[in-house]
Amino acid sequence: MLSGINTDIEHGGKTYHVQTEDGGEQNPVIVTHLFAGGAILSSQRVSYGDVIKAGPNPDAVRELMKQQHQTMIKSLSSKDAAGAAVQPEAPPRAEAPPPTATLPKGRRSLDDVIDEYLQSHRGHRS
Repeated sequence: MLSGINTDIEHGGKTYHVQTEDGGEQNPVIVTHLFAGGAILSSQRVSYGDVIKAGPNPDAVRELMKQQHQTMIKSLSSKDAAGAAVQPEAPPRAEAPPPTATLPKGRRSLDDVIDEYLQSHRGHRS
């Protein structure tokens, strides 16, 4: 697993963060996220399993990571004909499924437990 690439970009009066990570040989995927204010605005995920079929090739993977990282940066800083910034498209939001049953009194849903955990660990890095 190669170390990630991180870049902060000032654009249109806002600070954006671009992060590219390698999943490693066991999960040969390169993932790039575009963040603003901690929220993911755009993501790109590309498999490189075909690149390592003949064996590990860290130089080729690093080059793929750099290219994907730069592509995300260019998508942020590209402008349309009128000169307005073209913002990356936010990933679609999944609609919450309708509730199927009421939990017994005192029980919490898995969503509630996860939300509580995330809120208690927000701002903490491991």
